[in-house]
Amino acid sequence: MKSGSHANPKSHVRALVDSDPRSVKQIERDAGLREGTIAYYLKPSSPDTKRPPSLDVVERFAAALGVDVLVVSRAFIRDAGLPSDGEEITPGERQLIQRYRALTETDQARLRGILECFEQFPHQVTPTQHAAGC
Repeated sequence: MKSGSHANPKSHVRALVDSDPRSVKQIERDAGLREGTIAYYLKPSSPDTKRPPSLDVVERFAAALGVDVLVVSRAFIRDAGLPSDGEEITPGERQLIQRYRALTETDQARLRGILECFEQFPHQVTPTQHAAGC
């Protein structure tokens, strides 16, 4: 988790932003956004955190974080206290997806192979065996 992030996020939008390894300022710079654009929506005192933002804001967040617009809109909807349907992706799952996408195609294939082994032989390898290279 990057420095300055919250161990127990107070908002779904915060958790989504914290799942990105970059700082908020770096996300804003990389996306060509004015400094403070994303940070504004992360402050609990911001009046716009009480209701979902416009589609334009949601689209800019999604583009900046490299995630689907639906993921961002659900985070804002949940933070506004409105019901949201559909399965949510946890911050841990988002982090795994980002880490997977950072791998080369060869390493992605290797990781899929490892997962297939876990699915075929669940609970067969103990942590001690794994640490020993089994």
